[in-house]
Formats: sequence, structure tokens, C-alpha cells
Amino acid sequence: MDVIYEHCFLQLPKDVRDKVKPPLHPVVGFTGETTWPLGRININITLGDDHRSRTVQLTFVVVRSQSKYNVILGRTALQELSAIPSTPAPIKHEGVVVINHAFPEKVIKIGNTLSKETNSAPCELLSNNADVFSWQESDMTGVPREVAEHRLNANPSMTPVRQKKRGMAPERSAFLRNEV
Repeated sequence: MDVIYEHCFLQLPKDVRDKVKPPLHPVVGFTGETTWPLGRININITLGDDHRSRTVQLTFVVVRSQSKYNVILGRTALQELSAIPSTPAPIKHEGVVVINHAFPEKVIKIGNTLSKETNSAPCELLSNNADVFSWQESDMTGVPREVAEHRLNANPSMTPVRQKKRGMAPERSAFLRNEV
């Protein structure tokens, strides 16, 4: 399901908002609560920039709920857009810990959001149990290759598109544009 939050919906032009249709069914939220949406609306969405973009028509369910996001794109929409979602990783790290000294290049990075006391417990746990990790293919005896080897199910003819910084907050999509 594709969701557009009311605060974002109200920013659309009036002629677009006037095309809202009655909802077909209730929506169950992330915490299990059931509510009726305000309606549903078809909107053409363009993802990308001028050189690499794709436009599809999506049916959004308009919901009244507090959110720092404008929309949530469901699996079907992501598939139609040939998009692969990813989450940005924290950039700053407190330190790097070697778990198995036989493989010094295999490290874990400790984030800066935990105290040093809290960080020490998982590092100790991992170091004490380093023997349970597969550090190389030969450590995975009896595991068929098709189980151990994974691939990203993406269209090989599509080239990755890196999001450009456009002065917008990270939770705001710089690539969602309304095209009616």
C-alpha cells in the first residue's frame, strides 16, 4: 500500500486534492490500530532527476496521522519504479574492533551512540564466540553454494542512481514530484 500523509496531501494543488475518492477499506497501522483513511488518490510520481527518471501513476491512501515522512511507498510501487531502498549508515564511528586476529581485515565498527561501557559487552561477546563465524568459504563445510551465495534481484540493465543533495532534510524525498 502507498500512503500519503494528510499534511503532505494538503500541500497538493486544490485541483489535485479535489480528485480524492472515497476509501475502499480500513488501514491497519504499524502498531495494530485500525483506522479509515480520508480517501485515495491517483498521482503521477517521478523518481530520479532530469537524466535518469521514471514516472508511474500510484494510488495513495490518504491518512491522518503524525509522521515526519510525507509518503510511504509500498513494495509494488518500489517494484514499478525499479527502486531498491537503502538506509543510510552512520558515518561517525567511535572505533574499530578486530574480532578474530587471524583475520585482522575483518572488523566491526562501533557507533557513537552507545557509551563505552555498553559497547564493551557486544565486543566481548563476539570475541569470545569468534569460532562460530565463517571467516572464509572453507569454514562453511556442508553448506551448499546456492544457500551461502546470495545475489541482489535487480534488473542488470538498470544503472544505480545516487540521490543528490538538494538542501532538503533526509526524511524529505528530493525526488518525489507531483505531475498531474
